Amino acid sequence: MKKVAALTWLTAIAIAALGLFHVKYEVQRLEKDLSQEHQLILDHREAIHVLKAEWSFLNQPTRISELAARHLGLAPMIGEQVVQLEVLPERKERPNDQDEAPAAHLEATLASAKGE
Repeated sequence: MKKVAALTWLTAIAIAALGLFHVKYEVQRLEKDLSQEHQLILDHREAIHVLKAEWSFLNQPTRISELAARHLGLAPMIGEQVVQLEVLPERKERPNDQDEAPAAHLEATLASAKGE
């Protein structure tokens, strides 16, 4: 009877040791995964910081005005460009027919413009 009890205890101890061994290595693997995720978060934060700095540089008003002057050819408004609403010609009415396809309407407009 003592041999059976001793064998049972030894088996229980061996199973517990194997379980602890497995848990130990599982915890180490999870800590490694956590460390990698933490490093990834730090890398992303650094990338966000760099992108915010770049965005601030790209949105400088002086830079945008220089780009607008160079590429858009915009100029300040002059007094003659400001008029009263009554001076503007009336707008032509658009056809209310929604069944007409936009392509057909465009073709008809182009044909009338060409004098066909």
